Amino acid sequence: MTNESIHVSVIIPTHNRSGSILRLLNKLGEQTFPLSQMEVIVVANSCSDNTFEILKQYKAPYHFQYAETNGAGPAVPRNKGAALASGNIFIFLDDDVDPSTSLVEAHISAHSNPMSVVMGYLPLTMPDNPDFFRLNLRAWWEKKFYQMRVRGYRFSYEDLLSGNFSISSTLFRQAQGFITTFTCRDDYELGMRLLQLGAEFKFSKDAWGYHCDEVTNLIRSLRRKREEGRTDVKLWRLHPGIQNELQKEYTAKGYDFLQSKTAFFLIKWPMITDRISKFLENELLILERIKMRYRWEKLSYKLHTYWYYRGLLDELGTKENLRSYLNHYPGKVKSDTLEIDLQMGLCAAERILDDKRTESIRVKLNSQVIGEIPFKGGAEPIKGAHLRRMLAKELSKPLIKALSLEKLKEQN
Repeated sequence: MTNESIHVSVIIPTHNRSGSILRLLNKLGEQTFPLSQMEVIVVANSCSDNTFEILKQYKAPYHFQYAETNGAGPAVPRNKGAALASGNIFIFLDDDVDPSTSLVEAHISAHSNPMSVVMGYLPLTMPDNPDFFRLNLRAWWEKKFYQMRVRGYRFSYEDLLSGNFSISSTLFRQAQGFITTFTCRDDYELGMRLLQLGAEFKFSKDAWGYHCDEVTNLIRSLRRKREEGRTDVKLWRLHPGIQNELQKEYTAKGYDFLQSKTAFFLIKWPMITDRISKFLENELLILERIKMRYRWEKLSYKLHTYWYYRGLLDELGTKENLRSYLNHYPGKVKSDTLEIDLQMGLCAAERILDDKRTESIRVKLNSQVIGEIPFKGGAEPIKGAHLRRMLAKELSKPLIKALSLEKLKEQN
C-alpha cells in the first residue's frame, strides 16, 4: 500500500485509555470502506499507561501511524495527527468511540463538496442502573442530535462536536486547525472559524458509533463547568459577535446573579463559597439516594451555574469586569435585515435566501408583518432550506393569523 492510495485519514487523540484505543483500532479494521484507501493516526497525549507500547506492537490491516505529544488538551494531538495525515478527508474520533462498521463509508458519502463538515451520531452508552446525572446527560445528548437531524435545522458553532466529525483536508488546513490555547471548547472555536469561511455543516445519522464515556460524572461535570466559564470569556474575546449565545442558560439572568448573596460572597470570599459548593455536592448524593430527582435537578443546576460564574470571575478578575461582560446578556447585534414577502411564493422566497445568505430576516405577507428571525451569533447564514422550518416553528402563530386575515379580505 502506498500513500497515493489513501483517501481518508482517521485521526484519534488518546490519553491513558489503552483498552479503549485497542477496541477502537480493531473495530476500524472491520469497516465497509476499503481499508487500502484508509489510514488511522493515533496520537498519544501525555500518556503514562501502556498506550504507546500497544501502538508500537499493533498490526493494522490499514495504513497506520502513531505519535506522541505533551499538550494540555486534545487540540494539540488532533493538530499533530492532521499534520501527519495524507487523506483528502479527515475523520476525527475520540478514543472512547465504538464505531459502527459503516461509519467511515457514511462520512465519505456525506461529503458532497469541499466545504462540507459532517457531524456523525454518537449515542451514549448507559450502565444498567444509571444515576440522575447520566440520565440527564443522555437526554441533553440525544436532544442535540435530534435537532441536527431535523430538516431545515440552522447549524451553529456549538454543533461541531470533535468526537465524531469529518472535514476535507483542504478546509481544515485553511482554517489552520484547532486552537491550542483552550483547555476545552476548542471544537466550538473551530466551528466559529469554519462557518466564517463558508463551511456547510451537515449531520449524518449513518456515520454513527457508540460513545463509551466511562469517566464523565457529576463531579467532573461541575469542575468542567468552571473551565467552560473561563473559556467562554476567551471565546468572546476572539469572536465578539457570539456574546448573546454563550451559555444562555447561565447568563440570561446575569444581573439577578450579581445582586444575589452568592455573587457577593463569590466576589469577596471565593474560597469560602467554593467550600460551600463542595459541601452541597454531598447533598446531591443524598437526594440521589432518596430518589428526589426534582430537587436534585434544581440543586445540580444551581451548582453548575455557580461553577460557571466562578470560571467567568477567574478569567475576568473583578466584579466590574464581570458586570461589563454580563452587560451583553441579553443584547442585540445590529445586522442588515432582509425583507421576505411570502406573497411571492415559498419557492421564490427560498431562492432569494439562497442567493443573499443573510443573517436576519423580516417575513411579511403583503402588508402584514409576520415576524423577524434576528441575528444569531455563531450561526450559519439563513438559507432557503431554513425558511419552512422557521415558518412552522418560530413564526407559526403569526403566520396562521396573517393567512386568516388574508382569507377574510378575499371573502370581502
